[in-house]
Amino acid sequence: MNRALELAWARPISRFWVHTCTLDHPAALAFYQRSGFTVFKRGVEVDDDPRLTGKLRRDAVAHHPVIA
Repeated sequence: MNRALELAWARPISRFWVHTCTLDHPAALAFYQRSGFTVFKRGVEVDDDPRLTGKLRRDAVAHHPVIA
């Protein structure tokens, strides 16, 4: 993450967004916050489970239940 931040801020940017969701690792949000990010907005979005559409393996994201 440190290298990614270094590369991003080397460019002429004013903001660096990171998006996460419940399919991310359970510790992802805390990791991003330790890396210097702050929560900007939280929301609820509903989409098809990528494990059911074939975009992810069925056994991926074991910490999140498959709801069919």
